[in-house]
Amino acid sequence: MLFLSFLRYIQGYAEFEASGGFPERFINLCTKNRIPLWNIKNTSGTITAATTENALKEVERTAGKAGMDLSVLRVVSLKSSLEKHKKRKGLLFSLLFCVLVTVFLSFFIWSVSVEGNEQYSKEEILHIFEENGVKIGSFKSSIDTVSVSEKAVSALDKLSWAKVNIRGCFAVIEVRELKDKPDIFDESKPVNIVSDSDGVIIKYEVSKGTPLLKPSLAVTKGDLLVSGVLTNSDGSERLVHSKAFITARVETTIKGDFNSKLFSLNGENTRYSVFFFGLTLPDYKDKDALFESREYLDNKNRLLPLGIFRYSGYLFEDEHTPDESEKALLNAFDFNGKAIKIYSESKNVIKANISVPKDILTGKFICEKQIGIEKEILTE
Repeated sequence: MLFLSFLRYIQGYAEFEASGGFPERFINLCTKNRIPLWNIKNTSGTITAATTENALKEVERTAGKAGMDLSVLRVVSLKSSLEKHKKRKGLLFSLLFCVLVTVFLSFFIWSVSVEGNEQYSKEEILHIFEENGVKIGSFKSSIDTVSVSEKAVSALDKLSWAKVNIRGCFAVIEVRELKDKPDIFDESKPVNIVSDSDGVIIKYEVSKGTPLLKPSLAVTKGDLLVSGVLTNSDGSERLVHSKAFITARVETTIKGDFNSKLFSLNGENTRYSVFFFGLTLPDYKDKDALFESREYLDNKNRLLPLGIFRYSGYLFEDEHTPDESEKALLNAFDFNGKAIKIYSESKNVIKANISVPKDILTGKFICEKQIGIEKEILTE
């Protein structure tokens, strides 16, 4: 619609008003003689409409045949605008320049969006497509949408389908992702259940397999807890996939132990670039080693090809051995990480004893945890 209005402006058009006579006959005669009319309105027998500048005389003759009085409201054209502003050459050249720039930029991608993604983030998908040429500032005719989509599906394991749709100056990436399949356990495979830790049995529930122990017995790492060999009533044996829920009281000792050297922070390095249609100024050579954040102009939730890129990184001094206060803090962090792992892997922490002998943070934990793991029975 906008393009049609622009063509009419270049060609020239006139808006008119006709009253009296026979409006229906006037419209029928214009249609029969193929006289172009648009924006037609009939208000109490008075018709307002628009036609091309070249067809205006024919419209006036047709209005006379229908007994209508016609008056021209205004004539609009590029030619009349140029004559009106012929002394303002700068304005005319600016208008011409804007038109040429707009036409030129219409050959490029202005914005890229992603639809249909759930498991992959928008940034992950955009990164793959950018590597294959689909990005802001790309020349539209240079994008092989089929090839790019196939490469993206190959690069991202969880994508089942992808397509690039170029709508005007905007690229829309549509994706379909594979649904996660539930874990399927092969119960036809015979397995024993063995202990993965030293401990004392607390709960011992066997649903399949041959029980070998009783609660309150001590076990060591690697001990056989449940056998996958079952004896039938006739004395024969068969192999099964053992199933059991076994917990034990396990004692674990951890220490805060940080022996690495440190790098001292010596300030932050921050730089900015202006982005315009794929062109980044200045384009820093070491930007891949920096953290990048992008801010684009947007129009109704659609990003525009103009923005500011921020590159930031930290400056470090040479490595050094931590002093006593630094080492104590780092040991505490190390200890904390190990303790969190114990709590996350345990069904219940029965007792915890934390001490600092010889300035070393030490913890002794008594936990109830599941200790049974499957171990395949090799039959060949």
